Amino acid sequence: AILTLKGQPTLSEEILTAIAARLEDEDSDVRQEAILTLKGQLTLSEEILIAIAAQLEDEYCDVRQAAILTLKGQPTLSEEILTAIAVRLEHEDSDVRRAAVDALKGQPTLSEEILIAIAARLKDEDSYIRWAAVDALQGQPTLSEEILTAIAARLKDEDSYIRWAAVDALQGQPTLSEEILTAIAARLKDEDSYIRWAAVMPIEFFLNPEPMCEIFI
Repeated sequence: AILTLKGQPTLSEEILTAIAARLEDEDSDVRQEAILTLKGQLTLSEEILIAIAAQLEDEYCDVRQAAILTLKGQPTLSEEILTAIAVRLEHEDSDVRRAAVDALKGQPTLSEEILIAIAARLKDEDSYIRWAAVDALQGQPTLSEEILTAIAARLKDEDSYIRWAAVDALQGQPTLSEEILTAIAARLKDEDSYIRWAAVMPIEFFLNPEPMCEIFI
């Protein structure tokens, strides 16, 4: 029945509620299809979005991924929904934490509280989560000095992809402290040539050409 409804652009609230009830189905395929059917709708009620957010804790990856795609596809998410997602950033299961970070990525504006919760994941034991946290913070219009410092700490991450992401996130900031610029400058000696190249951009307007050349030598 769900597959028949999938692809219909507008469904009544009664039908949407019936589909949302299947998010509790014991069959993971049914749960996944229910979410993907809801994904195709132009508008979803707050109640249904909360039910979808709960699927970020589903034991099956495909169901979690469907929930992420559906939440990210919404033009706006209420603070309540965003908070419900952010709560899962501290979940004991790393897969759930991954899903939560991915769902928050791309949101136009996040509260300081949620930004701090994402920044806390910069120290996550899972390298993907650390990378995703940097990526999620990068898209925000304004970041506090505390959060910028937390990102800068990842310039020393053992994973080169995370070091690169940190440089990339910092280079888009309008102002950077001397301490952070110094940390970026240290990456001019990074073993990864791409990171060395990327590190030039954030500091090119703050360092004279001669000292910069000396660093490369």
